[in-house]
Amino acid sequence: IDEGHRIENVAQEHLGLEISNDQVHYLLNTLYRPDKTGTNWKGFLTSLKGGKVAECRDAVQDARAATNDFFADVLEWANQKMPKNGRIKDKSALSGLANTLTPALKKLYLTLKGLALLRKEKGAKKTGKQSSEGGYDDTELEAYAKRTLNFASGLESFWSVDNPNYVYWLEIKGRKRPTPRVILKSAPLKVNQILKEMLFNHIKTTILTSATLACTAPIGIKAKPRTAKPNGVTKQNDIVAQVNP
Repeated sequence: IDEGHRIENVAQEHLGLEISNDQVHYLLNTLYRPDKTGTNWKGFLTSLKGGKVAECRDAVQDARAATNDFFADVLEWANQKMPKNGRIKDKSALSGLANTLTPALKKLYLTLKGLALLRKEKGAKKTGKQSSEGGYDDTELEAYAKRTLNFASGLESFWSVDNPNYVYWLEIKGRKRPTPRVILKSAPLKVNQILKEMLFNHIKTTILTSATLACTAPIGIKAKPRTAKPNGVTKQNDIVAQVNP
């Protein structure tokens, strides 16, 4: 593992949660959005046809309205009740604030998933075997559906505030913008046990490399210079470090 001194920070980022209004809007706009004139529509769903597609477009619009309302409510709550550090200690801290976005995102997920399954069935009828109708488009459709579900599940997880090993907090950035960026975050308090269970217990040897890696206790490092070999693979000043557990 290169840059081993950052393993805890990287693990916290990947094992934690971050959902913002910008992220959700980016997904929805990628799927279906009006152009600058407001008369034409752009996005992935404009490239697909069929009755189910229209249902997906309507679900995107519903999710967009729910996103605006939800994050506006969160911002209003933050301006009135959020502590300076943004920390949310338990579910009671969110009293009076409802998670109205997850239902809309779940509805969008089910609609996208239904369209993907329908296109697979049509592809199977055409070819006589299990296949998709649109190839790359269907793979992309599945990816958008999964991304939508991740947001819905993530919001649900954040709103529960039920994991004592995680810390939950809220950040507001760009308050001078017409629409500030509202970010919901959570991260594990201690990643050492998680890394042990998910990574180190499954492999015999792990090598962490870093120019700034340090240890809290002596581990018996012995260094000796290598001698040059005729084929030039090693150099006179190469150092071999032997770690004795």
